[in-house]
Amino acid sequence: MLLRHRHARYFIALLSLCLLHYLCAGLRELWPQALWAQLLPVSATALPFLCWQALRQACGQSPSLLWLVLPPALMALSVWQWPQAIDGLLLLTYFACAAAMLLRLREGENAFVAQSLGGVGMTLTSWRLMALMLIFCALIDLAVTADISLADGIWVQALLLLGQCVLCLFIALALVITPVEAIALDAPIKTASESDEQVMRKVELLMRDSMLYRETGLNLAMLARKSAIPARKVSTAINLLYRQRVSQYVNQWRIQEACYHLSHSSRPVLDIMEAVGFVTKSNFNREFLRITGKTPSQWRAEHAGEQSLS
Repeated sequence: MLLRHRHARYFIALLSLCLLHYLCAGLRELWPQALWAQLLPVSATALPFLCWQALRQACGQSPSLLWLVLPPALMALSVWQWPQAIDGLLLLTYFACAAAMLLRLREGENAFVAQSLGGVGMTLTSWRLMALMLIFCALIDLAVTADISLADGIWVQALLLLGQCVLCLFIALALVITPVEAIALDAPIKTASESDEQVMRKVELLMRDSMLYRETGLNLAMLARKSAIPARKVSTAINLLYRQRVSQYVNQWRIQEACYHLSHSSRPVLDIMEAVGFVTKSNFNREFLRITGKTPSQWRAEHAGEQSLS
């Protein structure tokens, strides 16, 4: 089987690191003074940053190698030179990465790039569960530290058992609701049919003539109603012909008009954003960058004055 999704490698790397982390944890119980006992804080630090970078990749941003290497390196330095800082660094790492993930996920499914057919994708709920799992890990670590300091560690075993059970529940839920699709190496990839092309001709005519994309609340249901075509057919045609979700297809029309106004007028960017159908500036900027490879300001600077508006 072949996993046909360019973001799957980060998910696989995350699972591999989890296995390595728990392997070191098991070996530490057998040989507490061995090297892998010292590796645990390093792998524990790498996990949340790998989660965050995997989400960035799924959102169309290039993962930062610096953020994957620097925090574990700092933790390794703390293990050998400043062990009293380990707990504080772990708490900061988990809370910061969880906060960064939840902030990104506030935009819903629009935060993600299009997923190809037969791909491997993590649902929005799965990513939120992962962020909550990081927060839970931090809280368990905080509780264990407090128990050792205030109650001589009498509840440590119970807290660790509770943590393991809840983490297993988190992982089970994420696996259940994550759509993982795989296709065989020799399986034919579905292509668009003539009927799909006919659907898109009708949809594009509607977009071009009535400028339906300017509707801020435009979604698949409205597009299907306006075109008098079943929603499933519209979604399938867009996916097959453009390898996009409906929201991305609509945003492409919006960005196309925004580019025209930016290069042919001096209207404020926010006015243009609202005129073409965007509601939030963050969504507009992200989609503009995804489609054109430039920010609105960069586009205007490079294309200003190409032609005067009639």
